[in-house]
Amino acid sequence: MLAASEEEVLQALKDAMQCSVSQHIGWVKLLSASKSKAELHWGEDELSLPEIGQLFSQVREARRPLYLGALRETRYYSLDQGLESVLLAPLLTGDEIYGVIAIAAPETNAFSKEVHDFVCTLACLAAGGLESLGLTLELKQAHDQVVQASKLSAIGQLAAGVAHELNTPLAAIGLALESAAIRPEGAAQTLLSAEKALERAQEIVKGLLEHARQKDSDRELVAVSALFEELQETLGPPLQNRGQELKTEILSEGLSLLANHSELLRVLSNLVLNASDASPKGALVRVCAQREDNLVSIQVEDRGCGVPDEAKARLFEPFFTTKRVGKGTGLGLSVCRELVHRHRGEISFQSRADKGTVFSVKFPARLSQRRSILGSKHQ
Repeated sequence: MLAASEEEVLQALKDAMQCSVSQHIGWVKLLSASKSKAELHWGEDELSLPEIGQLFSQVREARRPLYLGALRETRYYSLDQGLESVLLAPLLTGDEIYGVIAIAAPETNAFSKEVHDFVCTLACLAAGGLESLGLTLELKQAHDQVVQASKLSAIGQLAAGVAHELNTPLAAIGLALESAAIRPEGAAQTLLSAEKALERAQEIVKGLLEHARQKDSDRELVAVSALFEELQETLGPPLQNRGQELKTEILSEGLSLLANHSELLRVLSNLVLNASDASPKGALVRVCAQREDNLVSIQVEDRGCGVPDEAKARLFEPFFTTKRVGKGTGLGLSVCRELVHRHRGEISFQSRADKGTVFSVKFPARLSQRRSILGSKHQ
């Protein structure tokens, strides 16, 4: 069966022949990519004679056009059935032949040199179209292979990351239990260490589940002002305890998003905490929102140590982190990107060493006709 794209090429070839050349009947035989023969014919009569197959084979082998203007004078006389002239041209590009096209008419010497050249030109154009389709198919197959290889590589990296991250807390749990068995009198302290390691392992698993979850969550109209108020309530005091300040600003009025409130809060909280971790005591972490055309843009800015150049390309990879061992799972930004993309948004960053970092998340804006439920709850 012909692919739709091949059918379109052949149909265009047939239409051009019928519109431009006077003929009684026409055929095209195509040798498809699967090496299965495909045929298309048109005209007043259906012709099924073995001799036409011989002519097609002759043109395919010779790789050049064939014109018989007086069939009665040739060994193909049995083709007559009212036909006297047959013109055949190969669909040829370089060394590749894709098929043969033929037209026939009842008159002797029915096709002039101009018609001959025209048919050969159409055959060449059709062959070029089929060649492009073949190259496109090969390119798609190569692309699919690269994507598959990338997926397998990502799975390998993920598995290695999981093993590496879980080995540390699991080893700590094992050592604590072994120590408790040897010295029961100190079991309370060792079991407390095991509990902390278990919490660490649970945090890693939770991050993995959040990263893998693809199901869309419930959405509602969320006022950015309400979101910022909650962000200030939950993270303002912890930053203050670190000797830092969290400042939220809304530069455009009436900003709202169709989003999942808790997921959006998780994204901003993660970015704010990362900014805090990268900043010294006394630093300011600034979160601002504004409208940019039909988008709501939210920026989280710090004046901390910045992202090293060698780490920028990998910053959103699962289990990659620039923090000290034990200070981060390396899943925070990866989860953030997943949640942002799930909301049809984009996340990016700009950073300079010792100058700070600005993370930007942009979402489609929503204009509410009523007050947001979340907005009224927090106002």
